[in-house]
Amino acid sequence: MLGIIRQSHEPLDDDQIALAAQMNRVYVNVICRQLASEKLVIRSRGRDGKLVNVAADGVQAAGLEPTAESSPKGVAPTPGRNWIGCGAGC
Repeated sequence: MLGIIRQSHEPLDDDQIALAAQMNRVYVNVICRQLASEKLVIRSRGRDGKLVNVAADGVQAAGLEPTAESSPKGVAPTPGRNWIGCGAGC
């Protein structure tokens, strides 16, 4: 799943990832939340208000601000602050 997110040139919502991975959206949501907790993925509100996912190493290019869900320990991010953080898998 992380490979699908990294290969995309645009942030992907859980529905788009589920379609690409041919998986149930509920499982995709659980996995994306786990990837966000491991700082491998940043989940942020997209243009249409849905949560979108982008690889943490691609956040600056995507111009996304993380949500509290993807910030350390649920702390709301400070606007303009860069929360890029990768685990050993980056």
